[in-house]
Amino acid sequence: MNKNVERTRRFVMASLAVIMLLGNTLACTVPGQGNNGGETPQPIPIDPNINNTTIEQGSPAQNGGDGGPGLTIQLSDGQEVPSVIEQLVPVTGVPLTEEEIEAILARLTPWIEDQGLEVDFRLPEEILRPPLSGDTIPETFPSSVDLTKPQPIFDEELEVLRYAPDGQVAIAPFISVTFNQPMIALNTLEALAEEDVPVQVTPVIPGSWSWLGTRTLNFLSDSDLYDRLPMATEYLVTIPAGIQSAVGKTLQDTVQFRFSTPPPIMEDYYPSYGPQPLEPLFFISFDQRIDPSAVIDHIQV
Repeated sequence: MNKNVERTRRFVMASLAVIMLLGNTLACTVPGQGNNGGETPQPIPIDPNINNTTIEQGSPAQNGGDGGPGLTIQLSDGQEVPSVIEQLVPVTGVPLTEEEIEAILARLTPWIEDQGLEVDFRLPEEILRPPLSGDTIPETFPSSVDLTKPQPIFDEELEVLRYAPDGQVAIAPFISVTFNQPMIALNTLEALAEEDVPVQVTPVIPGSWSWLGTRTLNFLSDSDLYDRLPMATEYLVTIPAGIQSAVGKTLQDTVQFRFSTPPPIMEDYYPSYGPQPLEPLFFISFDQRIDPSAVIDHIQV
């Protein structure tokens, strides 16, 4: 709104300037009002209160000549638009009373009940069952047939089926012994104490036994340096007689087997040629880890 007022004021000022310019021009051309004979034109002030005309301060406007009224401009005050628009408050609904509801319902057409539309709930005469494959054979329970006890699954005695390793081996990652019958129940696979292991290893080395199923016993060496049994060692594995399986069978004879891992082999050494200083450096490398204190006693210079 302020911009509109400013534009209106500028328009009024421009219009007044044009009027003053036209008045001066007409005064110069009308006898007695122009610059004839060296006479100075007489300006005629315009009363701002005539015809609701408002004139800003500035140069006076002149009439149109011969005492005429000249040009008249009429202005009126504009209506200011508020900067904040009034928000309309929604009307809060009020529930109808019972009397008002009854009055509205009374205006409806009365409901005519049709007794013919009422029917009783009817079930199908027979529910179709899904087709069955095969024939139904009637059988009495308990059966009259004379049933005998099944034959035991394990008639033979407990035996060792296989074991590994055996003989001279390049590397022995583990020790494995398999029996021909279950040795433990399935729920005790994780609960294996050291005294319950039916296998003995000589020499004794740190490690852990575990069951792979119920028939195979497996041994792994505990070492942070390698995942195998120690090298340069001869092992004796014994399964003593008298151990029992989970079905009650007994191992009749002691079972033993041996295996050995290879000794260390020298791979490289220094010096190997030419004369050497008075205090030479000797270097020897092997194909496996060694105990330096055990090897130094067998070296002669």
